Amino acid sequence: MPRFTSLRAAAGALTATVTALGLAACSPGATDSSSASSTAPAEGAPETVATTQVWADVASSVLNREVEAVISNASTDPHDYEPTAADHAKINSADLVVANGGAYDAALYSTADHSKTISALPLAEGAGHAHEGNEHVWYSPATVSEVGRKMAESAGGDSNTDALDASMSQISESLTKLPTARVAQVHPIADALIEESPLELVTPDAYRDATLSETEPSTAAVAEFIDALRAGEIDLLISNPQSPNASAQRIVDEAKANNIPVVEIYETPPNGENFLDYFARVVGEIGQALQ
Repeated sequence: MPRFTSLRAAAGALTATVTALGLAACSPGATDSSSASSTAPAEGAPETVATTQVWADVASSVLNREVEAVISNASTDPHDYEPTAADHAKINSADLVVANGGAYDAALYSTADHSKTISALPLAEGAGHAHEGNEHVWYSPATVSEVGRKMAESAGGDSNTDALDASMSQISESLTKLPTARVAQVHPIADALIEESPLELVTPDAYRDATLSETEPSTAAVAEFIDALRAGEIDLLISNPQSPNASAQRIVDEAKANNIPVVEIYETPPNGENFLDYFARVVGEIGQALQ
């Protein structure tokens, strides 16, 4: 069973998050998260579990207590994760399940009661890996806020989205202040972030189509990407260290050789960092790289 991480609630972190966002353009350093008020649900509060650490941190902010993630290891790809019987038992016994939806974490929530599952994307009928668009939707402030709203409505009690909404509002404001720049990705991790900013996505189509379908890009697609870097057609490269492969490394190395800044964005926050803090830090790092 994946380890249960240390306390990672965002509800008490509003001051740190807002402060970090105000400094993000000057410094890409990590922010601090305060502890949640409690680790156990109050009497009558729903037992809650999330499929990934990202959504566990969002849930922790809304419920003002730590919510466990089934997948908490930053090196684990939810697409490929094979749930244990204990994982399914944990999810099925929960009163509220918070999931990403789509094929991304379908293997985890597929046996759960869909009526008690809150997700950012529509729930898949099975645990298959069919892809329709980009499922990395947690880098959209609007989407995170909407999931938080659904969660608060379902949980009731003293749950609220005040801290979450304030954090997402600050991140959204920072996104709109990013400069207009051409951005390419070696893995389509930050589509939602780019769409809610002045940034322009210029990843070559053949390479992007391959990564969206989780297939290895062709030699020609990689060559086209490298040619674009050498021609100065890309201002910033985004890489995902959690999806390493030889083609991606070649592209990252080429960007650095041509003095094109590279920003790493993880699917699951590294080093136990709270997602809300990490999201703010990523936006700050992009702004710093484009100065």
